[in-house]
Amino acid sequence: MCLFSVHEQYDKPSALIIDGRKEFNGSRSKPHFTNYDLRGKREVPLDEWISAETAQQIRASDGVNYESGFHVYEGDTRELNKSPYRRVFVRFVTARGDEGRDRKVVIAREMFVPSDENGWPPKDGSTPKKQSTLDRIKGAIKPGNA
Repeated sequence: MCLFSVHEQYDKPSALIIDGRKEFNGSRSKPHFTNYDLRGKREVPLDEWISAETAQQIRASDGVNYESGFHVYEGDTRELNKSPYRRVFVRFVTARGDEGRDRKVVIAREMFVPSDENGWPPKDGSTPKKQSTLDRIKGAIKPGNA
C-alpha cells in the first residue's frame, strides 16, 4: 500500500495514541498482514506494541517521499467497521495523507492490535500480554475508589 498524496509529515512524532482501522487477512484470532510481512512473518502479534521497519523511504504518487511504517486508515466509516478491517492503535505518527478515494491514512512507527475488538492498549509495558481488558479494570478497582 502506498499513499496517493502526502499532506503532512512530522520530524518529531508524538507518543500520543490514536486509533484507526487496518486491513488484515486471516482470522480474528490469527490476523495476517495483507501486503507486506514484518521481519519475515505475516502473522500479526496481538496485545503488544510492534515496531514497523522504518529505514526505507517510500515515494507517494504525488512524488513526495515519506518514511515507511504502518499504514492505518483514519475515521470510522461504515466500510471500515466490517471485515477485513480491524480497529488498531498507533503512536509515533510520521505522516498523514490519502490513499485515493479520499481515504485518509496515517503512517505510524508503532501499532497495537488488541485481541479484543474493543480493547484498549496499555500506555506502557507494565500490562501482561494476555491479560484481558476486563481483568485490567477489575485489578484497578479497589474498595472505596470505585
